[in-house]
Amino acid sequence: MFLYTLVVKDKKYFWKQLGFVPEDAGYGQFSSAHFLLMGITVVLSVIVICLYKVSGAETRNSIRIVLALTLLLSEIIKYSVIIITHGDLKNYLPLEVCSMAGYLIIIDCLLKENVFTSKMLLLIFLPPAIMALVYPTSVDLPLHN
Repeated sequence: MFLYTLVVKDKKYFWKQLGFVPEDAGYGQFSSAHFLLMGITVVLSVIVICLYKVSGAETRNSIRIVLALTLLLSEIIKYSVIIITHGDLKNYLPLEVCSMAGYLIIIDCLLKENVFTSKMLLLIFLPPAIMALVYPTSVDLPLHN
């Protein structure tokens, strides 16, 4: 029942951007839903890391390609939904930190032995990614977003 309430509650805000969602629609920082999402993120990350670590070169290459294509598809879907729903596109320019990290991850996944993007991701983008999980702005949105 808990998860059903979190997912189904306020479905009308699913395609809305933060500026158009009332303050009480979110799930709350450090609430049980927030800890659930952080836990799911950690578990999925550990699973992918373990699979990657034990796999051979061909499987690792496949994992990197799937990751790159998934990130690229998610960016295309994000911008398509913003345009279709007449959202505020200027707040989602491709030069924001999350999008830039995604583009670098795509490049890093597709180019073997690319030390530059790997170091950029670790030094510049990993700390903000961790902070985004711990202090997300998405807590203003319902959980299913």
